[in-house]
Amino acid sequence: MTCLTLREKWENLPEKFRFILVGCGGLAIGWVIYNLIYILLPDIDNRATIAWILGYFVAVIRQHGLHYWLTFTNSTDPYLRSLIAAFAAYSVGGVFTTVVNYVLNESVGLHYQLAWAISVGSSVGINYVLLSRFAFGTKKDESDGHTRAL
Repeated sequence: MTCLTLREKWENLPEKFRFILVGCGGLAIGWVIYNLIYILLPDIDNRATIAWILGYFVAVIRQHGLHYWLTFTNSTDPYLRSLIAAFAAYSVGGVFTTVVNYVLNESVGLHYQLAWAISVGSSVGINYVLLSRFAFGTKKDESDGHTRAL
């Protein structure tokens, strides 16, 4: 009987499942950061959307680090290269979700917390596809030890 380390057990989980778990942890941290930014901003027009944009920028750096070390464990890309690619990938989701957030807050008049949750939810699929293909796309092939691009 083999005794797997915690790291080996974690890496044996499916990548999409790790993405969800790491994403939920980062989401909780992101919610706290978003609310701190919202509270610290003066009472101005578009306050919730401005807090969303600032929080999203911080989230890219935080989530990239979490996903680099915990989700996409087979990636062979150097950290800085994948961070730059992650900013590009998250930019697509960032533009889309900022529009969603603005419409929900300013046009529909939803509570800013509900608009935040819907905005985050609308980006999950887009972010997974773009991150897995571009930011963490070079993977170690388990069968022969060579690397391949997705």
